[in-house]
Amino acid sequence: MRPLAAEHLEGGRVVGSDGRDLGTIRDVVVDLDSGAIAYVVVEGDAGDRRVPWQAVRADDERDCFVVDASAAMAAAAGSVRRETA
Repeated sequence: MRPLAAEHLEGGRVVGSDGRDLGTIRDVVVDLDSGAIAYVVVEGDAGDRRVPWQAVRADDERDCFVVDASAAMAAAAGSVRRETA
C-alpha cells in the first residue's frame, strides 16, 4: 500500500495508455460504505469524465496517472456536474 492524501491527487496530470493527454484530476470521490475511492473526475478537452479508480495507475517516472483510455473513458459517463457535499 502506498498511502497518499487526496489533495495530492487533485490536479494530477492524466494520460491515456496511448500517451495522449486526457486532462487533470479535478475531484476524488469516495464510496462511503467501503471507504475506497470510487472514481476520479478527469477534467479535459472532452469535458469532465468519471473514471473508475480501478482503471487508474500511478506512473512515478512520468509524474502522472495513466488510464486505459479506450476502456475507461468509453465506459465513463459523459459530462458530470461538480459533486457537492
